[in-house]
Amino acid sequence: MLFLMNDTILDFSLRAVIPPREEARLRAMSYADILNEGARMFREKPNFYLVDTNAAQRIAALIVAKAPQANAALFDLTPLGKGATVKPFVVSLSIELLANLYTDFKAGRLTRELVDQRVWSRLPKPAAA
Repeated sequence: MLFLMNDTILDFSLRAVIPPREEARLRAMSYADILNEGARMFREKPNFYLVDTNAAQRIAALIVAKAPQANAALFDLTPLGKGATVKPFVVSLSIELLANLYTDFKAGRLTRELVDQRVWSRLPKPAAA
């Protein structure tokens, strides 16, 4: 399956990432727990999804297991004071858009700016506090 994480396309088999023997443990995890784990990983190492493909695929697979319609996630890192906050956005992209992004990814043309323009810039902006 294809999954867009921030600005990278992950291509993996859900069954390979989450074997049947782990399904019971997965059922005990909440969707919020999964998003919090992804946010923690991004806070600790913002580029983890680029250097640890297995960890990125696992977070993506956990998201899909809890939200089957999802095929993209943005973990938006905002530095604040001594720490950072990570706001996760999970969306369902059209198959056509995801396929086009994958084609660009395979050809080495997928950039952060291109993904932001085609996908993430379309997210609703939070209201000012």
